[in-house]
Amino acid sequence: KHQYMYWSAYQIAMLQNCLTQLLLAMNDKNIMKDIRIEELIEIGEIFEMVVTGDSMLPLLGVGRDRLVLRRINDQEDITERIAMFRSNDQQIVVHRVIDVNNNIVTLQGYGNISKVERVERDRIIAVLERVIRDNNKEIDCLSESWRKKERMWLGLPIWLRKHTLSLIRLWKKQ
Repeated sequence: KHQYMYWSAYQIAMLQNCLTQLLLAMNDKNIMKDIRIEELIEIGEIFEMVVTGDSMLPLLGVGRDRLVLRRINDQEDITERIAMFRSNDQQIVVHRVIDVNNNIVTLQGYGNISKVERVERDRIIAVLERVIRDNNKEIDCLSESWRKKERMWLGLPIWLRKHTLSLIRLWKKQ
């Protein structure tokens, strides 16, 4: 039976901090710039992170949801999955895969009406397995109910999604 190790965003940050302190103590600053989240998480491991942005509204919300992600291998099919990736400006982002063509993956947040990102396949770090709401309810992201919510949101006319997102963001500011 495969054992999973759960990593929270806090644990990853603490580990990176410890490694930084260790390397600084060793007086070798050049090594630290090469240590990345991708290297801290082994393939198949499960880890958690908290939603920090609003680009996946309304399905994923800041302060409401924790994401349970799993590190993937290079051959895994990620089409229509929610994936964590390293963007071209080196930020860690979680968006929905809308297309995989050869080695290029196109992603888009639910809260982004027109903006898409294109990254190479090797920048995909993990896929979303479950969402944990603030009431500790767990939602399987491959379940029919989750997929139905995705289809409903994406099936709305763009003008309606745009106005709905504006109202949600305005309400969250208050």
